[in-house]
Amino acid sequence: MRIAIDVSSLLGERTGIARYTLNLVANLAAVDTANEYRLFSASARNRMPPGLLPQAANFSHRHLALPAKVLYLSWLYGRKPVLQTLLGPFDVVHSPNYFIFPARHAAQVITVHDLHFFNRPEHADFFGGRMWRVSLSRHLEQVHHVIAVSAETRAEFLNRFDYSPDRVQLIEEAADPFFAEPYERERVAAELASSGVVPGGYYLWVGTTEPRKNVATLLLAYEAVTARWPDAPALVLAGRAGSEHAAIMGRIAASATLRRRVLHCGHVADARLRALYRGAVALVFPSLSEGFGLPPLEALACGTPVIVSRGLAIAARIAEAGIVVDALHGAMLADALEVLGRDRAERQRLAQRAVAVAARFTWDNLAARTRACYLAAASIAAGAGPARTALAGNTDDVAGRL
Repeated sequence: MRIAIDVSSLLGERTGIARYTLNLVANLAAVDTANEYRLFSASARNRMPPGLLPQAANFSHRHLALPAKVLYLSWLYGRKPVLQTLLGPFDVVHSPNYFIFPARHAAQVITVHDLHFFNRPEHADFFGGRMWRVSLSRHLEQVHHVIAVSAETRAEFLNRFDYSPDRVQLIEEAADPFFAEPYERERVAAELASSGVVPGGYYLWVGTTEPRKNVATLLLAYEAVTARWPDAPALVLAGRAGSEHAAIMGRIAASATLRRRVLHCGHVADARLRALYRGAVALVFPSLSEGFGLPPLEALACGTPVIVSRGLAIAARIAEAGIVVDALHGAMLADALEVLGRDRAERQRLAQRAVAVAARFTWDNLAARTRACYLAAASIAAGAGPARTALAGNTDDVAGRL
């Protein structure tokens, strides 16, 4: 069987979807030598970093040196060019990033991470969410199998779309094994120093500065902690600038306490991110919504306790290695920050559980189950064909209004 997988997310910064894609193809190469994998990417400017993709004999990569935005818009609205005209024949195409390609006589598989761009479309730009909204609204009937990364995402997808439940497979993600690798204390200190972070303990937040990440509540809670505990650990923010970045930086600049005690590192490479996790008192992850939530698992793999929002898909699975709070309850979040900052014994107790909790989630399991989805999708495409789907309980032409 010939399987095409879009790996375009690997051309830019290592976001959560990029991590998912990279670990998926790496582990497919480890568990599957029988099928042929045709990886593809598209960009006129960027190229795939050398050595990033599997070098196995049954894996190949084709880069389409075309303007990605123009190409995806043509695929989205004109359904041209048909993907096989660019890649050659294949039996299954997998989009790890929601997008539904125009493909003829082939099974389609997509991964759905979350549906925040449906719930809060005003928080997503076109290529960061609204394009996926159009793709799902217009073309979901062409998809033969859907992978949901959490039970919550699966339930929300089935509630929103009239889609056969037995074609929506729950397959949870895992932390990149890189984060669990042995790492000398001296290297951690060197990486921290190069980021301007003083070793010795700090709270860490990782993500993109956008409204659903709830950084505003974190800053309020942190100010409350420092007001009653002047020697509280610093707060380090790491990640890409998003739609709320200017407002967050303005909020920090307007507060003497935050200006002095909050450091924003921006996007950091994996080695530095691992060092940031290992040097932290705790990872603080107060998101309002997440599909899965990889940063908490990455922190646990590094032996670092976490503070996570109640209701997130990951929260119940990792609660024994952290503290669960209400996302918008600033006082509760402040209390959790103070507990883990002051109570070394509690911090160590949670840290001792962290690595074992993270180890419950594995990429080899994800890869094997994803390969089974490819087989199931191909069987469906060869038999009954794609299921008709629609937005559940909503007859509006959502895509037509975007």
